[in-house]
Amino acid sequence: MRRALLLALILAACSGNDPEKQAKSAKSWQTTIDVVATAMHAHKVSPRYAKQVAEVAEKDLEKNSSGKDALEAARKLRDECERR
Repeated sequence: MRRALLLALILAACSGNDPEKQAKSAKSWQTTIDVVATAMHAHKVSPRYAKQVAEVAEKDLEKNSSGKDALEAARKLRDECERR
């Protein structure tokens, strides 16, 4: 789980303004968010951890024009964690 987050953070840091890299970063974040949400629903990670991942994803995706769907998923996960 933490490896997926680390990979997403590395990809995000390297994305810069290149549209192809931004698209890859957005896809990586989307995958990370999906994995973390699934793990949280299965009680394998805490809502606190899931919220932290979602917040980091949001911060990065707000700068990424290719990541609108992933940004929405991150916000949805964060909101769900706040309700728990």
